[in-house]
Amino acid sequence: MDIRPFIDGTEDETVRSVLTQGSEKMIRKIAITTALLSQFTVSAIGATEQWWVAKDAVSKQCEVVTKKPDGTLVIDLAKTTYKSEAEANAAMKKMPSCKKATEQR
Repeated sequence: MDIRPFIDGTEDETVRSVLTQGSEKMIRKIAITTALLSQFTVSAIGATEQWWVAKDAVSKQCEVVTKKPDGTLVIDLAKTTYKSEAEANAAMKKMPSCKKATEQR
C-alpha cells in the first residue's frame, strides 16, 4: 500500500512525521530480514560441499572425492571431511599410504 497520498494530503506535520517514520521502520525491518536470510542461505549453500581423501580398494590409488567413502570399494583414509578440494589434496600428499602409492608409479 502506497502511503504517499496520505502523507502528501496531510496538513498536520505530526501526522505526516508519524506516517513517514512508520514506513521507514518497515523498510528497515524488511532490509534487515532480507540481509539475514540471504546470509544464512549463502552459508548453508557453501557448507554443503565436503571433500574426503579416499583410497580405491582395488587399485590402491588415493583420490579426493566429494561423496563419502562407503568403506568397501572406497576406503576413507583420514576419517575427516575437508572444506575445499585444495585442502583435501594437501592432506592427501602428506599421508604416508598415499605417498607410497605415488612413489610406485
